[in-house]
Amino acid sequence: MSCKRSREELDAEKPAERSVVATFPKRFEGQRVLVTGGSMGIGASIARAFAEEAAQVVVADLVEPENLSCTFFKCDCAVPEQFERCCKEAGPVDILINNVCVQLEAPCHEHSLEDWNKTLSIGLTSYFLFSKYVLPHMMQSKKGVIINIASVQGSQSQPRIPAYAAVKGGVLSLTRQLAVEYAAMGIRVNSVSPGTIATPLVESLLNRRSSTAEEAGTVYPMKRIGKPSEIARVVLFLASEEASFITAEDITVDGGITSLGGWAKVA
Repeated sequence: MSCKRSREELDAEKPAERSVVATFPKRFEGQRVLVTGGSMGIGASIARAFAEEAAQVVVADLVEPENLSCTFFKCDCAVPEQFERCCKEAGPVDILINNVCVQLEAPCHEHSLEDWNKTLSIGLTSYFLFSKYVLPHMMQSKKGVIINIASVQGSQSQPRIPAYAAVKGGVLSLTRQLAVEYAAMGIRVNSVSPGTIATPLVESLLNRRSSTAEEAGTVYPMKRIGKPSEIARVVLFLASEEASFITAEDITVDGGITSLGGWAKVA
């Protein structure tokens, strides 16, 4: 029996194939997703990607995101007292994306305690508290997903970022601990560690260093830095049923930079 088929036969099937794709339900339809720091950069890309997959997106940030259909709550992630209020107003959360962070630069002997505490409050304490406040609903539902945005600098750091490096190392440890604690309750917890990504934060950092995205990309094996959408796609995979047996993992999305073993030397 021949396996060859005519062009006419293949073309005749295309409308049916398209209709199946068009009516296929969106992966996150009916699920509420809370994204911290979702107004710009990686967070905005993640929020937009979930919205495109029919999720009910809630963004917690200082400024309202542009061109995004979502529920917005103004929340200063440097003020822990605001987290519980935000989570209560958001309602039951099925998927939490802890994304917010700040990178303040100075060597340890010049780093102020104020900047240290601010970095930890925004980039680690907020991850703990947002998780704390959404977990009861997830436990009751016996399902849920928490994804923490970490960084390659949690495992291979560079000069002038003692607080940021400590925060991202803490995020990796917190991710593993939460995953073990709640796995039997149907709750999965993973992290994503981006390399250098083209965001407003990175642009600002590069400007202060008199550098450019193109120059920063030259040290990467792929000869470029990443795009926010490339992080968002990994996050959506981890949040989906396609990743139903993945928990306590950190997924590195860095264009191969950490494989060189010299992040501090090339940053």
